[in-house]
Amino acid sequence: MTRRNEKAELLSQVIGSLANLGIRSADITALRGIAKQMHKWDELECGDANGNCIERDEATGIPYMTSEPHNFQGPRLRQQIPDTEAKTENRLRAVMAKYPDLVAYHQGDCRGWPLYIMRRTDLAAGERIDSVYNRGAGIPGQLGS
Repeated sequence: MTRRNEKAELLSQVIGSLANLGIRSADITALRGIAKQMHKWDELECGDANGNCIERDEATGIPYMTSEPHNFQGPRLRQQIPDTEAKTENRLRAVMAKYPDLVAYHQGDCRGWPLYIMRRTDLAAGERIDSVYNRGAGIPGQLGS
């Protein structure tokens, strides 16, 4: 199977699993965009080989892009950036408000899929969603990832 066919099959499975939860087509498209944005942010939080990464100020919660100075000499450089994480979470809440029987979970490890949707009834009393989120429908941040 070619890589293109694998991506098409994965996309079909993702769309099918979300549709099986009763999510409408336009909202599936929105959730896929949200997952992509979450994945991008999560990757930036993990950082890159050059020492660039997103960090939040502990006191204010404001996000900054930080980077190592030239030749790693001197203090880390830091520039305030737009809080696209908060905007993405607001978009997710708006979509999920249409589906009160469903719950979303953002899995923040950039090596995995960033977003999972599951039925509230699949979350037993006392269970934490962060330990059972994979029972739901996963949405990759990148096809083929």
